[in-house]
Amino acid sequence: MNISFFQNQNLSFNAGMTTGIKNEIKYCDVQKISEYMEKQGIKNDFKGNKIVAWSSLKCVQLIQTLNKLYNLKLSFPKGIYVEDFENLKGIDMNACGFVNYAPINLYKEKSLIVPEQTIFFNEFKDKQIWSNLDYLSDKDYDNGLQATDFFLEKFIHEFMHVIHEQNLILKLGGQKLVKSLQQANFPKNLQAYQKKYTALFKQICEYATFSPLETVACDMSKRVIKSIDKNNLTPNLNFLSASPYKNQSMLFNFYSKKFERILHKIWNGNLIFD
Repeated sequence: MNISFFQNQNLSFNAGMTTGIKNEIKYCDVQKISEYMEKQGIKNDFKGNKIVAWSSLKCVQLIQTLNKLYNLKLSFPKGIYVEDFENLKGIDMNACGFVNYAPINLYKEKSLIVPEQTIFFNEFKDKQIWSNLDYLSDKDYDNGLQATDFFLEKFIHEFMHVIHEQNLILKLGGQKLVKSLQQANFPKNLQAYQKKYTALFKQICEYATFSPLETVACDMSKRVIKSIDKNNLTPNLNFLSASPYKNQSMLFNFYSKKFERILHKIWNGNLIFD
């Protein structure tokens, strides 16, 4: 889908945030991006943040292309918001973003139910954090907080959470999913998971060992990024086709590698490992 929000349409992503990409972000029209998102059913408020708006659009376009090329039904988030995380309840102030998994009031000082599959990105009082996204991605990759050093991974990662949640809702239903998420996030269950699978999933990245949800989001992000042409951010193949996330009948869902078997279980709703 070609959307003429930018001056430069011939960009290379191979070297990270090149001068061309920075110029495209600099001259993008956040209002037009916001309007386009609304037409896709995605509520949003980017608060004028061009980096978040542009990067979110690239993720939406990527999913649109995957759906069209490979006859997939990958979901979009219900909303994308830039917010000061100090205004929210129980959120890590240093996190770049997160996905809300259940309808809940996240705000400290206003009554507003945020629907599931909603992405929040941190407004950050230090405005240089988003401006240094390329450097931050390299640093987080070196520290094991990302599966790749690609500067869009922080955005792709949150979109993969949304896609995973879509599958969890289909498999479990909303109420059962909420209960499973609550149980999976009990400290004792997280510790049991980390003790059992850190060595196995460390090959994705260190952050992938934090919880089952992060394991899948990190692994899916890595597969997506490996499958795209970095010159134009379009997919060369269906990242799901040879993965534990492919829809299969019960007769053909056995994976020979433990790594794939566990990912397949998490993808389909097994979130508790004692």
